[in-house]
Amino acid sequence: MMNVSATPQEVEQYVLVASDASNPQHQQQANALLHQWVTSNSDTVIADTILALLQSSNREVVLFYALTIYLRLDNATSQQRTVFRQEVLTQLLPGAEAASSKYYHHSSWGPTYLRTKVGVLMAHFIQLDFPHAWTSAFDDLTNPRLLQVAPDIFLRTLVALMDDFGKNETEANSRIKDFLRGYTNFQQPHQMMVASPQQTMSAQLIHIVLGLLKQSLNGIGGSVRGKVIHKLRFCP
Repeated sequence: MMNVSATPQEVEQYVLVASDASNPQHQQQANALLHQWVTSNSDTVIADTILALLQSSNREVVLFYALTIYLRLDNATSQQRTVFRQEVLTQLLPGAEAASSKYYHHSSWGPTYLRTKVGVLMAHFIQLDFPHAWTSAFDDLTNPRLLQVAPDIFLRTLVALMDDFGKNETEANSRIKDFLRGYTNFQQPHQMMVASPQQTMSAQLIHIVLGLLKQSLNGIGGSVRGKVIHKLRFCP
């Protein structure tokens, strides 16, 4: 059986077995052992192990497992989330030379489902840690290097945030929406200030999204680009 204090290598091995449908019996046993490990340890212990797992494995299924489990940790510390977030972004940004389609095809982080999960996790971290523990959240996501190498991470994070805004009216979501609208000074709500419409974070994000759209349109054929622009122009 898996030790309660499993090593990252042990966790990885069981994830690989659990993802192999060729042997249903072993798959079921591995899933049970992973469940036992998660339910037998504190969130802080699991967070440390998952971080080490992320740092030692380049297997897509293992990376997905790491992201999924981290999303379920309610009691990991903000410092642990900071280190985990920085590790994920570091792996996504190995260098400016990675800003090519070849990088996405060969990187462990290439699959769409993985990158979508990263966006969901970043949105979750914003909800938990902004602005007190991740003050620079939106600046980090709009960092020129990230927008150059992995602009989809910024977009997937926004989509995940907007999706949750539509489902859950929580205090955290209200705080983030107020910030996007231009309200500031969360430490003293009675002294909140409102930025001009052009200076709000939402205006800045819209400007960035439009810039990314323009870059994408410039990268496709003229006839296709014309059709897309025509459709956008006449959208209701």
